[in-house]
Amino acid sequence: MSETPSVTWETALRDAYLQGRANVFLLHGAVSDFQWHPGGGFISLWDAVAELLGRSRSFVVSVDGAGDGTISHAETPAVVRAALAWARPGTRDASDVMAGGSIVLLPALGRLLSAPAHPCGVVVHQAELLLGQSMDLSTRVAVAKVRRWLDEPRIRDTNNVAVLVVDDIESLSPLLARHPRLFPICIGLPTPAVRVAALRGELGDRVIDISDARLTLATHEQSLADVASLCSRLASVSVESIAKHFPNTSDEPDGDLPVSAEPALESTDV
Repeated sequence: MSETPSVTWETALRDAYLQGRANVFLLHGAVSDFQWHPGGGFISLWDAVAELLGRSRSFVVSVDGAGDGTISHAETPAVVRAALAWARPGTRDASDVMAGGSIVLLPALGRLLSAPAHPCGVVVHQAELLLGQSMDLSTRVAVAKVRRWLDEPRIRDTNNVAVLVVDDIESLSPLLARHPRLFPICIGLPTPAVRVAALRGELGDRVIDISDARLTLATHEQSLADVASLCSRLASVSVESIAKHFPNTSDEPDGDLPVSAEPALESTDV
């Protein structure tokens, strides 16, 4: 199996963007699960999204549920300052916008998203806290600002992408959740290839002699949070005895097996 296997949600997002189907996406489902990054180990979904968007953009802005922003994957501080000064005239420091709350940040991001000269990505995690179904004034204003991102046709002429991350679509304001230009992608369980890559990346030479099939069976239908927990437990197990924690699949195909065929893992508590 590949050391850097494809990730289902990442492939769906990239394909939809490259085909011109969407610039604003909604990730939902198992969004609290870890993602695997070869250079960073187990990371959050929103960090993985920021890393993806940052590969081909000048910077990425991540917005939390309180409406505060942080900048990552920036080419240079000067690039960020110039972009924010254009989006919000009079801005002298990025913190003026990032810490300005949703009433300042969201309109500025809306301008940036429609500007080809300032390639950027935006990730809103825990979006249900900022853009939920509450009828209070601050939520309604925030929803209206983000709806403009979807209504703005010029965003399709840019390299810019925005991604909203929520546990459940129903927790998001229907003005956004039902918008025809919002592209939903459901986050499910990691593929066998991703689970194996995570195990090999974390455990290294400790599992070098254990086949992909055995690693796959041991983590059948598990989340990456489960895999991370397994790796943590196995960190204190001797190299000589680590193999017994992975069932033998010498007569089985290399891939996921039915749940009924999956043996229970032995306890690795010490």
